[in-house]
Amino acid sequence: MSSPKTAEAGQKITLVKGDDGYEMGPRTKAAVMLLSLPESKAVEVLRRLDPHEVELLAREAANLDMIPADAMEQVASEFAHQTQQCRFVVGGGAGRVRELVSKALPGAEADRINARVEADHRPPPFRHVAQASVSQVAEFLRNEHPQTIALVLAHIDPGPAASILASLDEGQQADVSLRLLHISSAPPDVVQALDDQLRLRMAPGDEDEAREVAVDGMKRLVEILGMSPRSVETVVLEHLQEADEESYNEVRKAMFMFEDLLALDGRAVQRLLRDIDSGDLVLSLKAASEDLQALFFTNMSDRAALILKEDMQFMGAVRVRDAEEAQQRIIYAARNLEAAGEIVIPRGGTDALIG
Repeated sequence: MSSPKTAEAGQKITLVKGDDGYEMGPRTKAAVMLLSLPESKAVEVLRRLDPHEVELLAREAANLDMIPADAMEQVASEFAHQTQQCRFVVGGGAGRVRELVSKALPGAEADRINARVEADHRPPPFRHVAQASVSQVAEFLRNEHPQTIALVLAHIDPGPAASILASLDEGQQADVSLRLLHISSAPPDVVQALDDQLRLRMAPGDEDEAREVAVDGMKRLVEILGMSPRSVETVVLEHLQEADEESYNEVRKAMFMFEDLLALDGRAVQRLLRDIDSGDLVLSLKAASEDLQALFFTNMSDRAALILKEDMQFMGAVRVRDAEEAQQRIIYAARNLEAAGEIVIPRGGTDALIG
């Protein structure tokens, strides 16, 4: 039976039962054993460990999602110890292990370890916002200060953030994007206050806590714009260019637009062609420049190029929206290939290619 890797910080551990019992690594087994012991015994175990070992064990115990009774029995049998009879430890061991650490170590040391362990398990800020409908969130945020909107968008997934940004009027889109660009971190009390306010007004009764999260405003804005309608992207970039030329150049360099495919070499274009739908290519090139069309034509066989040209001709007029959506899908394919290291997307500066 193979042993799974120890979970990353804050990542819940769900015990999975196979034919030979539950699959658990050594540290997970130690955490299960600790939580199955009577409190006095558990405290005594922790006292015999050094602070670093206590912290590792506490983190593992806090990560445990649920411990079935037969998993405890399995661990107890392996360690040849008696185990406390119970059905389940539901909701993980975070609460109990906090008490054990507090009793086992001096106050300051226990507080330090507990604080670090608890920080890993606080839910992300604005989780209730991400769970609400986009229309509900957009309606609520529309009347908020641009800095407030930017702070919320910085902490939720780019998809919903893009939809919320698109729901704002053009002036708000530009203002919020500019503020988002310059967010690097947020004071925990500010995030907490805003999260509490939104939770009370949108999801009463939720007990979630907030935590400080470092934010890369540049990265978040690029992700959001990459998933936004072209009209939103255009408004934001035009405003940004007028308001802050240097930041505009950084954002523009970080982004990758359809016409930027012109920067790809022939080998990269040929690799990209293998991953994109022919229908998307036809739609995309209908709204592309002649130079970009030529780039694709010259990097496919003569027969394939002829068929593509005929398809473009017979397709006739297409909706701009359809063409832009097809272009976006091709951009995603190019970004995925770049992330996999299969192509290089030149963006200028340190990314420029030399012969």
